[in-house]
Amino acid sequence: MDIKILQGAVKAISGTGIQEFCLETKNNKVRIIKEPESSSALPDQIPAERAPEAASPAVQQPSLTAGGKTEMKKASAGEVLSSTVGFFRRGHKKADTEIVKLRDMVKKGQTIAIVEAMHIEHEIHAPCSGKITEFLVENGQPVEYHQPLIRITSIEDIN
Repeated sequence: MDIKILQGAVKAISGTGIQEFCLETKNNKVRIIKEPESSSALPDQIPAERAPEAASPAVQQPSLTAGGKTEMKKASAGEVLSSTVGFFRRGHKKADTEIVKLRDMVKKGQTIAIVEAMHIEHEIHAPCSGKITEFLVENGQPVEYHQPLIRITSIEDIN
């Protein structure tokens, strides 16, 4: 699709109350969704109380508190986190077999699961060598960014 057509569409709906717009041509389809004005802050404009700690060595996961504010929650040791929003898969969509099973030994960097987003499979790799001790998400379940997926007991903890 020609970029000038897209720019024209964005310009046409800006300043209007239109929140969602779909543009279809013979070969392409584009859907534009505007965020409400109150939440359109750029990432560098996020208030300090919502910004993650930059120096923290542990991976963090956002969570909502009772007041509705976002806080960053640290992941537990041995938890494998989702790298993107999508659907959790224990194996490739075309193959009927699981990549790993409960109690399997895995090596650091080995593919252990898939998160599918927009029909693209993102491989999830083991952060350490160890044993798969728990699947925290069911096969096919939707997952969020940095959501814990699998628990691994590292080899150091086994010995």
